[in-house]
Amino acid sequence: MRRRLWLALLALVVLVPLALAQPYAADGGFGRPVQEESSSIAASVGVAVSPAGTVTTVWAGPEGVWRLDRTAAGRSQPQLVTATDDVRSLSAAYVGDELVLT
Repeated sequence: MRRRLWLALLALVVLVPLALAQPYAADGGFGRPVQEESSSIAASVGVAVSPAGTVTTVWAGPEGVWRLDRTAAGRSQPQLVTATDDVRSLSAAYVGDELVLT
């Protein structure tokens, strides 16, 4: 009986701090999410970072594929990259300084 009590207490002491731990990114560090105003639901989202440090977010909505660039100086207005209503999946990457969407 005492052994079970000690094992339960030991498990609590070991597991509670692990359950309360927050990942580094969720601790208010880098990459904090930014809420964007939108009247539509995004079907697919991709993010890429250019060699110059520009963070580009692309998403597919009912009107087509959109792009939004963020730099240290601020962000651009959303730009319609292509008009389509048939996007199943979307990913983004930079090849050199050129943004590639697949």
